[in-house]
Amino acid sequence: MCGVLIMISIDELIEAARTIRPVLPTLLDDETAQHVDQQLAELLNQAKINDREIARPILTLLQSYDTTKTWLVNFSNTGLEHKSIFLGGDPASGSAIQYVCPTSNDFTIYREANEDIPLCPTHLVPLVRAQP
Repeated sequence: MCGVLIMISIDELIEAARTIRPVLPTLLDDETAQHVDQQLAELLNQAKINDREIARPILTLLQSYDTTKTWLVNFSNTGLEHKSIFLGGDPASGSAIQYVCPTSNDFTIYREANEDIPLCPTHLVPLVRAQP
């Protein structure tokens, strides 16, 4: 994956960082996944202050591992209407619902209507349905 150029806007990169957090354990070993998740949570909580300043560290972090880099490339090449596929939602069914952290919007997950909704791992609060 070395040398792959990722063309992604700052907003898409921040959304990618929110969206990858729940799947990090499937992409990295447990210890690394926890470390990356913690770093992403810290960066995303700063996003409201200055998105442009946190974009580079987020991109650097996600490009540090082949698996997260591949995931990011795939995420950036997927149309917005199909982003839910990255968290197990079925975009074809039209029933995947996006949930976000209400505290700082640093965590995004997609779920079908009948699935349990987890707590935000950063703030330990229930996730809420994202506004369209």
